[in-house]
Amino acid sequence: MAWQGVNLAAWLAFVYPASRHGDLIWPALGYGSLLAGTAGLASGLALAVPRCVPIAVGAALFLFSDLMIAVRLFAEQSWADPLVWATYGPGQMLIVFGAALAVRGGPLAERGKAVAKAGDGAETPGAAGRGETQR
Repeated sequence: MAWQGVNLAAWLAFVYPASRHGDLIWPALGYGSLLAGTAGLASGLALAVPRCVPIAVGAALFLFSDLMIAVRLFAEQSWADPLVWATYGPGQMLIVFGAALAVRGGPLAERGKAVAKAGDGAETPGAAGRGETQR
């Protein structure tokens, strides 16, 4: 809920007052709510699985970068421009890095090991789980 509050506060401060962009005001709230939801989900995941912290930080940075785009577009504040790029790239990088880190050692990593062994002709579950011998 905290991320939804951040989104709503930014929307009320910068987007809603911009009447000249009337057609985009409500979709911007929906899009921001979607991003805030993903940041909230990532934060909850990080609390439960500590190796997912980079995903949560990346999601927060991505939300912030898009809020800065809204500030630039709706409130016409040029100070937001450098903040967009300073947070967008690192946010995306942390999401990807965090996802890779999260699956390392987890069930997906075990599946990857089974697929890697398939190259040596060992019996492993096939794509449909049929236990075929791979060549």
